[in-house]
Amino acid sequence: MVPSSSADVGIKFVVPERGMVRLKGKAETADPGTAQDSGSVVTIQKGSKVIWTDSINYGSPKEYSVILSVAKGDELHFIVNRGASTGWDRVVWWPSVEYLDMEYVVDTGGYEFFQKKDGELKQLEYNDEIGGYIAEDELAFISDDSFLATEEYSLVKRLTLTERGRHRVYAEIKTLDERSGGNTIKVYKNSEELWEQYFPPGESGVLDVGFYAFPEDVVDVEVIVNEFTGFNLVNWNCEISKYLGLPFRTPSTSVGEQWGVQKEYTLGSLVKSVQGNGMQYYTIKYDIKHPMTYNTSNKRWVSPIEGEGGYISSSAISPGKFSDTAIEYTVPETGIMKIEGDMAVNAGASDGVLSKVYINDKLIWSSRVGDETSVRFDEPYDVKYFLNTINVTANVEKNDIITFRFNKWRLNTGDVVDISNVKIKYITGNVLSRTTEKKLNDSIVIDTVDKGAYINGEFSAVDVIVSDGTTYIAKSDAGKMFDNITDVVNINNVEYV
Repeated sequence: MVPSSSADVGIKFVVPERGMVRLKGKAETADPGTAQDSGSVVTIQKGSKVIWTDSINYGSPKEYSVILSVAKGDELHFIVNRGASTGWDRVVWWPSVEYLDMEYVVDTGGYEFFQKKDGELKQLEYNDEIGGYIAEDELAFISDDSFLATEEYSLVKRLTLTERGRHRVYAEIKTLDERSGGNTIKVYKNSEELWEQYFPPGESGVLDVGFYAFPEDVVDVEVIVNEFTGFNLVNWNCEISKYLGLPFRTPSTSVGEQWGVQKEYTLGSLVKSVQGNGMQYYTIKYDIKHPMTYNTSNKRWVSPIEGEGGYISSSAISPGKFSDTAIEYTVPETGIMKIEGDMAVNAGASDGVLSKVYINDKLIWSSRVGDETSVRFDEPYDVKYFLNTINVTANVEKNDIITFRFNKWRLNTGDVVDISNVKIKYITGNVLSRTTEKKLNDSIVIDTVDKGAYINGEFSAVDVIVSDGTTYIAKSDAGKMFDNITDVVNINNVEYV
C-alpha cells in the first residue's frame, strides 16, 4: 500500500457475521530509502474509532494483536498514511481478521445508553437479540449504527470523560425515509445544553460540536423525534473524542437547503485589465482610495503608493504594508446573491489576513483567514484558529456596490489570499435551510428597526426602543412573549422590560 501526498490508502473489511475476532499482523516499510524520510503511519479503525496506530520505519516493523467484538456490517479499516512527508512510503501489510471460539462480549467503547421520558433518564441494558438498546415501549431503539426515537421516548448516548482538554462530538446522520418526521439532536455537558440541531425528513447531515472539558465531565447526545410517523429509523455514527489542536473543518449546521443556482462566476473572473465597466481596484490608506495601476507584464493591479506593495490578480490578492487592497463590484442585476468558497493564505508564511465584504459600505462578512495552525493541548480557546471559508447570502439591488477589502493582520509577510475558489452566485428559492427555518420558528426575534417581533415565524408590532445599547420592550408586549417578567423600568411613563 502506497499513500500519496494528499490521500491515505487502505483496505476495508466489512464484517459478515457477529463474533469475537483477533486482528493480528505486522506492518513494515519495504524500501531502504525510508531512512531518508519520516516513515509511515499505520492505523486500524472500527468505523471511525481508532483501535491501534503506530509509526513504522525501514528495519523496524510493528506487530499488533488485538481482540475485539464485531457486529454484522461493522467496517474495519486498515489505513496507511504518509507521515510527516511524502517519499519511500511503500508499506507491506497483510491484515487478517480471525474469528475466535469465545463468548461474545459487546464492545460499548465506554458509552452508556438511556431512555428519556418527561425529563427522567433510565439506563438501558444491551439486548443481544437486536444488537442494541430498546426502551420500555419496545419501539424506541438506539445502537452504534442506528436509532429510532418515538413521541414517548427520546434516547441518550453518554460518555463520561477521562481526560482534560478539547473534545468533539461528531455524528453523521442519514434519515432512511422521506416520510420520517425529522429528528432533533441535542448535545449536553454536565446537563447544560451546548448544541441543538434539526435534521429534516429524508435529509442527511453532519453534527460537529467542539468544546473544552475536564475528567468526570459527562457528555450526553440526545436524539429526539420531531414528528413520529412510523418511518423514523435513522442510520448514524456518533463519536465523542478528545483531540489536540483544532482540526480545520466545515461543519454542516444547516440541513435541507432548497435553493438553486441561476448563474455563477468566480471572484477572480471579475479582475479585468481596465478600470470601469462595474469594476474598480483600489489601495485604501487613511480611508482615501487610490486607484491601482495595471501592470501588463505580470497581469495584475498594483498599488500606486511607493513602498506599499499590495496587488490584485485573477487568482490572488495581497494587502499593502500599511494599507488595504480592495475590489469594488457594481451589481449588474437585482436578486439573491450567495458568496462562498475558500480564501486560503500561504501555508506557514502568514499570520493571517483580515478579509471583509461590504454592500454599500455596510459590513456583511469578516474573518481572519490564513494557514490552519494547531493550538497547544492546554489552551482552552481557539486562539490560533482560522476560518478560511466564506459563506454569506444577501439580497442585492442593481447598482449596489459590493466591496472585497483585505488588510494585513499584524505582519505583512506572506499575505497572499487565494481567491480562485471564491464563487459569486445568483440563486433562487428559499435561502434559509430547513434547519435554520425551524430554529427561527422556535425562537422570538426582536426587530428594533421595524419595531416588531417574529414569534413562531409570524410578525407582530411591538413597542420596542433602544437606549444606550440596551433594548427595551413594553411590559404589556413582553408579557405576551415571556414568562416571569422582572427588572421593569419606567421610561416616559411607560413600563418597559
